[in-house]
Amino acid sequence: MTPDQLPDEIIARRRNRDGGADEDVPNDELLVDHAKAVADRAVWLGRFESESGDGGPSDEAVVRCLGWLHDFGKVAPAFQLHVRGEYPDGKDDRLTYHARLGAFATYYALGQLGAPERDRLAAWGAVLRHHGRLPDFAERTFETVQNEQHAEKRGQWAGPQINHVQSCAPSRAVASRLLAEATDGAASWDGFVEAFESGALFDDLLDAVAEGPMQATATTDKLPADLYGRTTRLWSSLTLADKTAAADREMADALRPQALDLDRLESHIDRLQHESGATDTDIGDTDTDTDIGDIDPTDEASLNRLRETARQRVKANAPRLADAEVGTLTLPTGLGKTFAGITGAFELRDVLAERRGRDTKPTVVYALPYTSIIEQTRETFEDEDVFDADPRSREFTVHHYLAETVTYLDADHDETADEADWETTRSDAELLGESWRSGVVLTTFVQLFESLAGPTNGQGLKLPALRDAVVVLDEPQALPKRWWDAIRRLGRIVVGEYDARILSMTATQPTLFTDGDFETLSLLAANDSDGADAAETTDDSSAESSFERRASEAVARVGYEVHESVRAATEDGGTPISHADAAAEIAAATQTDGDESADARPSAGGRSVLAVCNTIGSSRALTARLETAFRATGRRPTHVGETYQSVLSEVDTNPDELPDYEQLRGGRSGNSGSRTTPTAKRGIRPTTVRDAGISGRSTPGIGRSTGAC
Repeated sequence: MTPDQLPDEIIARRRNRDGGADEDVPNDELLVDHAKAVADRAVWLGRFESESGDGGPSDEAVVRCLGWLHDFGKVAPAFQLHVRGEYPDGKDDRLTYHARLGAFATYYALGQLGAPERDRLAAWGAVLRHHGRLPDFAERTFETVQNEQHAEKRGQWAGPQINHVQSCAPSRAVASRLLAEATDGAASWDGFVEAFESGALFDDLLDAVAEGPMQATATTDKLPADLYGRTTRLWSSLTLADKTAAADREMADALRPQALDLDRLESHIDRLQHESGATDTDIGDTDTDTDIGDIDPTDEASLNRLRETARQRVKANAPRLADAEVGTLTLPTGLGKTFAGITGAFELRDVLAERRGRDTKPTVVYALPYTSIIEQTRETFEDEDVFDADPRSREFTVHHYLAETVTYLDADHDETADEADWETTRSDAELLGESWRSGVVLTTFVQLFESLAGPTNGQGLKLPALRDAVVVLDEPQALPKRWWDAIRRLGRIVVGEYDARILSMTATQPTLFTDGDFETLSLLAANDSDGADAAETTDDSSAESSFERRASEAVARVGYEVHESVRAATEDGGTPISHADAAAEIAAATQTDGDESADARPSAGGRSVLAVCNTIGSSRALTARLETAFRATGRRPTHVGETYQSVLSEVDTNPDELPDYEQLRGGRSGNSGSRTTPTAKRGIRPTTVRDAGISGRSTPGIGRSTGAC
């Protein structure tokens, strides 16, 4: 078959290639039908707004154009031969590629619609890589334009494809229709050919990504500041729409998350209160100063009263977060942070759905740093007395590298079905699961932030679920500080591009968001009766009497005193302490009352002390001084390493036969540089703290705690 012999139908793909028995299923999917389906689905999946605030096309119009034209390159006669299995062997396969021609057509069409340069560039990048991962934008754009401008570079194929379409009436007719549908008649085939052949499209693209004489060097300096966020959003919505529209099974309903009901948690807590004999009067008034000072941290009923008071305050204040960006929830461990966080997230989710007129409630993404604590939270959702959530349903998904991440279209999926049908069902379930098409997604920081920062094609499928979402970051202090700048930038994309809200919850709230350019709101302090209003931020220095602080003080078990020597490593400066003075202070602080016997240990009369030295030599010097000071008062110092060795000797264990650290982790053989000391063999890695910012290069700093830690 030659281009002149092509049928009038321009198709996107073949269906039923083996001539299936179902005569109602057509063998081919028309390109126009596929383009419309993807355009409609991309708009719906990404929840793009239909109104424009700047005079240009709306977000919906931009995405609809993108969807109509993403496969525009398939009008090329070479592709039509290829998709039918008729493309001659030995011919240039690049003429069958479709993404590049579609990207040029999309960039041109959005220009005809008057779209801003950011959206034109973002759509260009999204179509160019809708079957792959996003590349270095400036470099790839520069390279693509250069290849099309200079045939001698042997990287040109969009130009020849245009020439072939010009000579093939069916292809030309469909190309004209796609451009007209994408722009409501503003763009045309002849206009596109003129813009391409005149070099106008090349010039516009190079203006954005190139610099120097003759624009001969790629640069990122001229790109719009918020291009990355817009590109990832358009690209991910297009990719998911394309994959699901191309599926044989109808997935529209399956792509719609189902929300877990907060009433289930409320009923569970009511039952617990009833069983404990608590009454409504035992719960503090969320609008007044709760008398936290009377809380007894050793009394479970007293703690339950504080937990429920905190949860009710979060529930009352959560709707206010709809008008902010980041909410903070700071509660000591053991005060019901998980229940309070879920309550706040679900309450906010419902408010966002109502305010924004969504017929489907947004997704709640609950992210944690480690898989070990994910499993603890998972039990809460799967507990039949709480939510009784099925992790394979459209209500709840668990996504980390150890989990089975699937979302079945039918809750009653049958694994005993026909093998071919089961494989299709399983494939669809994996696609939906990894696309986060559930009401609640329990996942890791890695899954969340890697999917926002340079995602693969598969990772990007989950990003549309972030639109209007509530993103809970549980224990964000576990994020390494060196990542904070990147996390803030990604957080800005989450709240800016996706219009989501972030809830940061921990016992020790970091300054990750409060020191960033975010509008933050404390879900506990915002409604304090001490005058704080809804705009109070968690870094407000006047919040000394806030609920968080008072709750923390009420259940405090350990108090800390930081030694003056620590200030030597700060901007304020300070006086480093000598080893001799440090040893003397430690010996005095840990001395028990009235007991100087050799077996004396710190108790109520003494204090636990942590000394940090930033070199091995410094720690050895302090140890020697401490031994002398202890013996001078009749005390016997104990070395942990010697104690380990003694225990191993008592149980007749040969340390050399114990598994090393890597083996205990399930890794490779321990001959890869791991230490061979007894502590390392026991799975405890010996650590020397260096450059800890204490009191000088070779002098110790001291931190004391009142009571045992």
